[in-house]
Amino acid sequence: MSEPTLFVAMPFSDEFWPVWETIDAAARTAGARALRVDLIPQVDNIHEAIFREIERSAAIVADLTGANANVAMEVQHARNHRRPVILITQDPNRMPFDLKLYRAIVYSNSPESRAILGQRLSDSIRAALAVAAPAPAAAPSRASPPARARAAAVPRQEPERREEQPSGFTYLRDETFECGGACHTVGIYRFEPFAQAMGNLLPEGGTDPACEFVLIPAGEFLMGSKELQNTQPVHKVSVPSFFMARMPVIRLVWDGCSHMRYYPREKITTSTGDRRPIEGVSWEEIGPFLKFTGLRLPTESEWEYACRAGTTTRYSFGEDAVVKTGFFARKNLLAEYAWYGENSRYGKDVACAVHPVGQKLPNAFGLCEMHGNVWELCEDTYAPNYNQHPTDGSAAIGVGCDRVTRGGSSWSEARALASAWRQSFAPPRHLTYGGFRVAARP
Repeated sequence: MSEPTLFVAMPFSDEFWPVWETIDAAARTAGARALRVDLIPQVDNIHEAIFREIERSAAIVADLTGANANVAMEVQHARNHRRPVILITQDPNRMPFDLKLYRAIVYSNSPESRAILGQRLSDSIRAALAVAAPAPAAAPSRASPPARARAAAVPRQEPERREEQPSGFTYLRDETFECGGACHTVGIYRFEPFAQAMGNLLPEGGTDPACEFVLIPAGEFLMGSKELQNTQPVHKVSVPSFFMARMPVIRLVWDGCSHMRYYPREKITTSTGDRRPIEGVSWEEIGPFLKFTGLRLPTESEWEYACRAGTTTRYSFGEDAVVKTGFFARKNLLAEYAWYGENSRYGKDVACAVHPVGQKLPNAFGLCEMHGNVWELCEDTYAPNYNQHPTDGSAAIGVGCDRVTRGGSSWSEARALASAWRQSFAPPRHLTYGGFRVAARP
């Protein structure tokens, strides 16, 4: 049996040659054959040949250093064809906006850093090969792509419809995410009413993470924490498969859905899109939105299961918010995944702010900002402990009207962003720094 092919998308110049050697060695260690663009036989249409090789490859490694448009385009083509993508970069701040949602291995072009890069790449390539979809025997021809890289403009083969796909959802691709030692390949779906709500800001047939949902696989996990009084007893919960939005509902989507409710025949046209989460809304205001879209709030069990994404640590990325990287050096990992009180202030005496979505790394299910930015409402009524909490993933609806909020906000301290942290919210009030994320049953 021949070795699986690992397509390598990267800039090619003398300074990147040691990086290529590192990738090539990591691929051989993982049992794969690395293929770069200049190794493809010369043909009349090189773009068509590149796309064909990507479709035949088991996975792709992409170096986004320098924000190379061709590399970004090749990454998008791999995603459209459900190939696992491993991202690396020397400068994460210059990554294309839509790819900042995916975790990249950050390295510097030094021998020590490349040695670490090689080790991490070997592990990532093995994981990608384990979940890679079988490559097609042949691929249809592709026209030459446009010069700029844009998700909606890349030629795409229409994915086949899945049994789990309910009305309003369109299957897009499978995506592999790694975080906190967990790795999952999940289905990504576009929710059409959200896409319509974005109006002219979203090209026809295009997608945006703000209108995407993840099909969360069924599973079991230990819910709660021994560190917190109101999250005990720790208990096992079995959660059925469900859809969950990749991000909290943003103002652009909220306003667009409101427009469709009241003016269903008018086309939505907007020149600017507010990508901040909708916040400060009341329970009564959320109800009509859920009824119009046919969605629901996640149960508290679903929320924590989705937040943990297979991890058992305090946060979805690890046990500590800040880790030691040297004798005096510290790294704030929480700041890479969340907006909270430490990194949300505009100045020493200026209040914290709610930030646009999509600027922080996702967890192992591909969900963004499960920690911080805005508190997220759950369907459950609040109880001071888990003594009577259901173990089948359903909502705990008891006496009283207070509801559960999760995740912390841009105003919160680090401990309130823990995966198990919970607090109550009285529905008649407007929840300051509070929004919501939506879910659906398959």
